[in-house]
Amino acid sequence: MLQSDALAGRLRDRILNLIHLWGLAPGDRLPGIRELSAETGADHRAVARAYKILEAEGLVEVRGRSGVFAAQGVQSSGDLPHETERWVAGVLAEARKRGISLPALPALVQRLAATDRLRCAFVESTDDQLVAYCWELSHGYGLDVVPIDLRTGSGESWEARLVGINFVVTTPYHAAAVRSVTDSLGIPLAIIAIDPDAVRDVVGILRQRLQQGPLTMIIADPDFAARLRTMYDSIVARDDQIRFVLAHDRAAIAALDPNEAVVLTRAGHARLNTPAPPVCMLHAPLLSQASVRELCTMLVKQNMDSV
Repeated sequence: MLQSDALAGRLRDRILNLIHLWGLAPGDRLPGIRELSAETGADHRAVARAYKILEAEGLVEVRGRSGVFAAQGVQSSGDLPHETERWVAGVLAEARKRGISLPALPALVQRLAATDRLRCAFVESTDDQLVAYCWELSHGYGLDVVPIDLRTGSGESWEARLVGINFVVTTPYHAAAVRSVTDSLGIPLAIIAIDPDAVRDVVGILRQRLQQGPLTMIIADPDFAARLRTMYDSIVARDDQIRFVLAHDRAAIAALDPNEAVVLTRAGHARLNTPAPPVCMLHAPLLSQASVRELCTMLVKQNMDSV
């Protein structure tokens, strides 16, 4: 039973990742029991029990021989009422275990997470990454974000832009270069990374999509295309299987098949001068749990220091 519970937890995370990254909608088919058993190495009976647990939670529908499908409770906006209710109930229970009264909890969270609108600098080297991560940091964490493009100058030129910054955020690609600057200025640094399970899910879905034919990705920065080619090298047999189109290239955008769903970045969408074509995936980062915890720890510490 413990194996089923653990597997159900992993499957729940996978489904939530699909909602966030791929727009999973009610009625979309999920991997079958034997397919998932072969993929995870788990006994097919454990997979079946795990799916039953998720069915009881309202996340999936098991339709006998027809397969397993996303349930009506799964919303493309990420709104999962039952899941959210359970999470909130768990938070409240943990608060009481620590002697915190439930009426006092909202004010405590406000004080620890949002006493001030903290300012952070996000450092990267492609427009698509800068826009995507800055959006996540602003909308997901309530931060006032200053984007810094590493290509615009040396570390010394950052100093003027780091005045009044509470902390700096970057990715492992640039950790060493950014750390040398933040250490010299005495500014805290958070290094964030993508959830590896989410990456595996996206790779698996892209692999299936590529079996149907070439895939188009609309992006803003040609440097991001080079990074994506490296990221998806294991699933691309030929360079022409994934076609990168720059959002400002009106002729290339106009030549796209209007019935072909594309992968689109936030920066690409912002720079389109025409209505967006059908989108099969918004290419956006989903942070690892370690990165989420690091950012939340930074938020709490900075807010406590400002009280």
